[in-house]
Amino acid sequence: MHLVETMVMAPNNCMVCGRGNTPDGQTGIVGPFLDLAMEYNWGDSGYLCGDCVGQAAVHFGWISPDREKEQKHEIERLKKEIHDLQADMDRRRLKEKRAIAAVRSR
Repeated sequence: MHLVETMVMAPNNCMVCGRGNTPDGQTGIVGPFLDLAMEYNWGDSGYLCGDCVGQAAVHFGWISPDREKEQKHEIERLKKEIHDLQADMDRRRLKEKRAIAAVRSR
């Protein structure tokens, strides 16, 4: 398997959705496509468009790079929040120990 910018072998369309070598309406970009390097139907070439590859990948638990980045930022934020809460609890424990020691020393 490998990526190609355009599908050059017939039938020149995605095996799943049928998308062909037409430019994207917003960016004007045609590919890339995944050339499966296989034949089906007695000589047809197998291609998948990026959208269909992405949908298939989701079934295997893949997440997009943008989503991964969001999750990493959220994890770091939560780690900092946990750290801050633990530091606050440590300060309170220390105050409590000192208050108990002061009461006992009277």
